[in-house]
Amino acid sequence: HVTYVNFQRHVRSVNHFLSQNARLARDARLTTLAAALGGHLSRADFGSQLLGPGATANLYGLVFGDGEQRFTHHTRQEHQAPHTSSDLLFKAALMDRARSIYTGMIRIEKTATKSEAYQASKNVLLSRNARANAIPMLEISTYDVKCGHGAAVGGLDDDQRFYLMSRGLDPHEAERAMVEGFFEDVLVRVPVPALHERLRAMIDQKLAGVRE
Repeated sequence: HVTYVNFQRHVRSVNHFLSQNARLARDARLTTLAAALGGHLSRADFGSQLLGPGATANLYGLVFGDGEQRFTHHTRQEHQAPHTSSDLLFKAALMDRARSIYTGMIRIEKTATKSEAYQASKNVLLSRNARANAIPMLEISTYDVKCGHGAAVGGLDDDQRFYLMSRGLDPHEAERAMVEGFFEDVLVRVPVPALHERLRAMIDQKLAGVRE
């Protein structure tokens, strides 16, 4: 059982390229968090090959961009054995003119009956000039499996913002609370409590306009 975290917060002059692939044998379990907050250009490819019965892969992604930052992420959940499972939740919040592109593939081979896989990409735009694209994909070559995917792009909920401000928060405090809440279900799935607080601090700095 392995928990792996890739936390990228380079200065703006850095371009970041990452390739990570996991091969999971019988009953192996992998939990990965990919957090991208820094750099100018960031491109990452995450793959999981579930090769033995009972293997499980969980991939969670967190992107928070501002300025002219560009993020591209691609994920692969490849089920090659029966009774395997994978779950992916990828969230991005974008300010200013930041851009994020996410593509993900779930592939279920003929030999992977009774497998379960899910993939979700959710994106929130905090300015009119921010852009996000999400392209989830399925390729299923057998029967008796459970698979699903979904993607969403939108702004913060005005009713939630109004509710928080009616309880005494100023506009900045309300936005901060909503962005932290947006990322919370990613953070709580990764069993590294010290990292949660560090990421929250980095999110607060972004919202406050602090750049490196």
